[in-house]
This record gives sequence, structure tokens and C-alpha cells, in this order.
Amino acid sequence: MAISYHHQLASLSQFVPFRILFRWKGSVWKHIYKELLIWIIIFLAISFFYRSKYFLNAQQKTIFGNLARYFDTRLEYIPITFILGFFVDTILSRWSNIFINMGYIESQEIDNFRYNLQLLCNYDWVPIPLVYSQVVFLAVYVHFIACLISRQFIVSNNTSISDLVKLNRLIKITICPVLIIRLDLIVPIMTIIQFVFFIGWLKVAQALLNPFGDDDDDFECNYLIDKNLATSFCIVDNYDRAPEVRPDLFWRSHKALSASTNTPLIGSVANLKLELTAEQAEMIKHRSQSLQNNDAKPSTISKQRSKD
Repeated sequence: MAISYHHQLASLSQFVPFRILFRWKGSVWKHIYKELLIWIIIFLAISFFYRSKYFLNAQQKTIFGNLARYFDTRLEYIPITFILGFFVDTILSRWSNIFINMGYIESQEIDNFRYNLQLLCNYDWVPIPLVYSQVVFLAVYVHFIACLISRQFIVSNNTSISDLVKLNRLIKITICPVLIIRLDLIVPIMTIIQFVFFIGWLKVAQALLNPFGDDDDDFECNYLIDKNLATSFCIVDNYDRAPEVRPDLFWRSHKALSASTNTPLIGSVANLKLELTAEQAEMIKHRSQSLQNNDAKPSTISKQRSKD
């Protein structure tokens, strides 16, 4: 069923974004927290495997660092933003069409009702091509699998493990405009933020791909079925029960009441009083006609003047 949160937007305040952001039911956090926890655990495991002196020697750490830089410089080869945007746009257009064509049984045009149902059957019959979904899912997950190695903090040749322990999560800021920052990021904050955005975007597509399910964001189909069934029963229950024919209250009235006595319809020129009578009114021809027929017939005004 759809999760309603409009009541939290009834009044505008500075706390409204936080109310929406920290909701759990139907939120992005509920959809991605499992994948996010798994990704963080794997990332920390690889980081411990790389930093510990019991697993890799200096040469192997150098190879790992080169591999991480290789992945990091080539992550942009995967057009994840374009793929996700186009995929979500396609699914959102299908989702909106499905929602528009969900008919009600009391529709006056039964042909349109049947057409909408057939259109819904067509969407179920011909889904989004499987290869399209596979390419999108594969691109997103391969991107973050590569981030497990590429976003690791690489120890340089002139930095020892003891120095990293001393400088772990230490920030030195000088008063001068030059900002000196030496960080050892065990947990990649920016990559986690990117993970939340991209995986959340992917979960949006997964939720809208089949809206006739039991997820939080799916359509409430049970309500529609119950509503159509109840409306059908109401229609057929009284189809042969005509109301009793009774005489009208004013059937035996001898004098019909005027419907316009209180507020009659009065035209805009009803009370206009003309000074001249209809016999005294003089009709004047149009100027173009009077110019064309100037030699043929005199006008009414000229006749009146000649009489005078």
C-alpha cells in the first residue's frame, strides 16, 4: 500500500525536512540498510586485510595500492548516472500510466473501462526487457564492488604503519590560509553517501517496476477490488425496485405559482425610455452605401429636410 506522509507537510516549518528524512516505513533507509551494512562490513574487512602486517608484505601492499588506483581512475567508465536516470524514467512513465488506467466499475463508458483493463494486462504481458534490468543492476553493483578496492586509503612509501596510527583520524588546521589536513579514513564517508544515493535510486526503480505487490509503495489493490465489488452489489440490489408512484404536491392546485415573481428576469434595456416614437425614428443608411448610392436615391435625412 502507498505510504501517506502529506499530514506532515500540512504546515511549513524548519522541522518538516527532518520529519520526512527520518521516517522508517517506506523510506530509503528501509530499502537499502541491508545492502549498506553488507558493503561496509566487506569494505572494513578488506581494509583490515590490507593494513594488517600478518597478511600482506610490502610488495603485495604496493600491488594492492596500484590496483586500487587503477580502479579509482576508471570508475567513471561505467555511466551509472545515465543508466539509472534513463531506467527510472522509463519505469516511472509505465507506473504513471498504470495508475491512470486503474478503472472503477461505475465508469459510465464501459468500453474505456475494458480498454484500461486490457492495457494493464498488456503491461503484465510485456514487461521491461530482462537484459535492460540486468545491465542496470550489474552496472550499479559492479561499480560498488570496484569501490571496495578503489576507495581504500593507500599507504605511501614514505609513510609507516606507526605514523598512520599516530595520525589516525587527526586533522591539523593552521591559522594561516593554508589548510593542512592529514586523514586516515577507515570508513569512506563520501562513498557511503554515494552508495545511499545510487542504491536508493535503484530501489526506487525496483519498487515501481511491479506496483501490484505487497510492498510499502505498491498500489492498494485490495481496496479497489472491494470498492468495485461493493459498488456492483449496490447497483444490482435495487435494479428492479422502482419507487412508488405518488401524485405531486401541486397536482391538485388550481393556480400555478409563478416561478419568477420574486426575482424575475429583467433585461438590461427593459426600463429604457425613448423620447421619440417609432414613427418619428429616422433610419440612416450605412455611410458606404450612401456614398455608393448618392446619385441614385436620396437618404431619409435628405427627404425629411426637403419636406421641411
